[in-house]
Amino acid sequence: MAELTYTGGAYVHGRSDNTLKPGGVRIGISEIYAVCETYPEFEDFLVFGADNEGDEEVVLCLKLTEGADVSRDTLTSLRKDIRTQASPRHVPARIHLVSDVPYTINGKRVESAARTTLAGLPVKNIGSLANPQCLDEYKSLTRDAAL
Repeated sequence: MAELTYTGGAYVHGRSDNTLKPGGVRIGISEIYAVCETYPEFEDFLVFGADNEGDEEVVLCLKLTEGADVSRDTLTSLRKDIRTQASPRHVPARIHLVSDVPYTINGKRVESAARTTLAGLPVKNIGSLANPQCLDEYKSLTRDAAL
């Protein structure tokens, strides 16, 4: 959505790179991040979409805080909180534990690099990543390995 100013310029609201479309419904991922931030067990997290037979499913990757352990009850609570604080469409189809989250050199999470890696494609902007080696782990995030 754009809002025009008195000078003819525009302010653009929203971010298309952080939008998923599971089941054909557009959702933002910031609502999922907001819920994850309330859990001290999670040091970091990453949300992206993955192809699932012509549709898109929500994938949540969690990096645990050092010494933390995540039980089934914690994951059940997380899913419930995402459902109530965001919407049922925001609930991840898959949750994976990862050792790191990809970031740019400027400190921005790189959802697109994780999505591309999971799809088995090369990441075009690999040189802009601060920790490109962490993507090796994302190659093996199968549905069968999800929590």
